[in-house]
Amino acid sequence: MRVTLIALGSRGDVQPYVALGLGLRRAGHAVRLASHETFRAFVTGAGLEFAPMRGDVREVVNSPEMRAALAGGNMLAINRVSARATQQGALLWAEDGLVAARDADLLVAGIGGLNVAQALSEKLRVPLVEAHVVPFHPTRAFPGAIVPPATVRLGGWANRLSHVVTRQVMWQMFRSADSRARREVLGLSPPRCSARARCGPCRPCTASARRSCPAPPTGTRRST
Repeated sequence: MRVTLIALGSRGDVQPYVALGLGLRRAGHAVRLASHETFRAFVTGAGLEFAPMRGDVREVVNSPEMRAALAGGNMLAINRVSARATQQGALLWAEDGLVAARDADLLVAGIGGLNVAQALSEKLRVPLVEAHVVPFHPTRAFPGAIVPPATVRLGGWANRLSHVVTRQVMWQMFRSADSRARREVLGLSPPRCSARARCGPCRPCTASARRSCPAPPTGTRRST
């Protein structure tokens, strides 16, 4: 199987997908990792094929505003800064993504590359598997990434709601850039709803992708 991994962001956003790519390659798959040019040597040095995605993430990460947000651990502030960078990069990422995914049988992405991966999945009719390094799918088992961990004490209903809130916040921040890239580069209409924010992938979620990536548990609670 030909797998294209899309990982945008900082070194911490890319490195887990290099490890995943190596695992997929050991399992016999052909792997290509699409990321910023900054990480070309890192990816190819690990023995994976690299596909460039334009934009220098270091400029965003090293900006005073982002440094302050990172120092404070403020996920909402981090997302706001990232959203502004996305407005500038979304069109380029859609163009580069078409090249990176040109012959893929499967797309894999986490939060950093999720919007462009979902659009490419729809455009190219290729299954997409979401592979996140933080809790992101709605579940009763644990809270979302941008809410206090103490939310778990409120029980499963609060945990599940926190994921809905997390997805909605992130979707609203990136939807303008996402819609523009879909329309101007990929010839797709904007998503008709924010289903992705409520429950995960919308149209790109195919039967094969669902079989490969089962839903998280909904009836379990974190042990205390």
